Amino acid sequence: SSEESRLFAAGVHDDLVTQLSRLGSLRVISRASVQGYPDENRDLGAIGRQLGAGSIVEGVVRVVGDQIRINAQLSDAAQGALLWADSFDRTLSTENLFAVQRDIAEAITRALDTELTPEESRQLELIPTRSMAAYRSYRAAMDRNAGDMGNPDYRVDLERAIELDPDFTQALAELVGTYALASRRPTPERQSYIEQAEAAIDHLATVAPDSVELLFAQAYYVYYVLNDYERALALADRALERAPSNIRLLQLKSWIQRRQGDFEGRLPTLRRMAQLDPLDDSVHPSIVGTLFLVHRYDESWAMMTPADADHPRLYSYHALLANRHIERYEERLQAIADQLLDHPNNNPVDRAMLLMFMRDYEGAM
Repeated sequence: SSEESRLFAAGVHDDLVTQLSRLGSLRVISRASVQGYPDENRDLGAIGRQLGAGSIVEGVVRVVGDQIRINAQLSDAAQGALLWADSFDRTLSTENLFAVQRDIAEAITRALDTELTPEESRQLELIPTRSMAAYRSYRAAMDRNAGDMGNPDYRVDLERAIELDPDFTQALAELVGTYALASRRPTPERQSYIEQAEAAIDHLATVAPDSVELLFAQAYYVYYVLNDYERALALADRALERAPSNIRLLQLKSWIQRRQGDFEGRLPTLRRMAQLDPLDDSVHPSIVGTLFLVHRYDESWAMMTPADADHPRLYSYHALLANRHIERYEERLQAIADQLLDHPNNNPVDRAMLLMFMRDYEGAM
């Protein structure tokens, strides 16, 4: 069915990005930034420029009965030249799905004249699960709620995947994140979530002791449950050595650095995230705000865009800067005030801060 093909296409795409993100020789754009391009909008040059990508992988997945066909090709973004293409017809099974993804990843590295390290080759050989039912449940979780670890439906889908395959490493790592995050709330279930996270980590350490998934799970647990930011950062960095283009790991690292107050260290992390996920509209304001916090005011000011009106706190920062240099920034301060005071997303605290910066103390009361 078309829905079946769509689900597996999303899965192949996501899994292939995960595989390629572990190759140190490649910078891999996240799925979130590339999935917004419609099939008919195929100006590879424009897409490459917008994403900062030198090469583009395209593919079509079709499922008919118990058969799956995957057509894939690699093109030079600037020239539009075809670098590699192939078709894969297989019986639908997890072993075949991951084998095809491995073949595609290896073909891409050859076409781009890069070489796999022995460790990278070993990682590509791994099969996270042999249960198609578990894989479907995991893909349903990622397809509907990827990244939203606080969504109860996300947790339910992941738990279902683990019921079907207790050794499913990717699902186990995601589950640890959901349990660890849930444990931050003072609810009667808090201790149960902690114990379930610990049990999942212990099992991961048994079935995949030398895996990125284990490091990822441990980093989430240490960050959310133990609040040991130094150790969590060390775990995240170890995982990133093995998966340098993993956007979720970079996101976690940026959260840890924010908690540590290491805003100078956070800047390169955020900029790497912007490279890998250039269409994520949450990264840009984080860079702008972080530049302000490390007193790089001119850079922060220069990066401000009209879209940042959706982040009123940024305008509060810049109103403070303008107030300190009122003669230099008086015109910009008024523009900030006009945008923020009437913006539907502003809150009373931001409004009061801005009015105080403008010395309208009565209005701020």
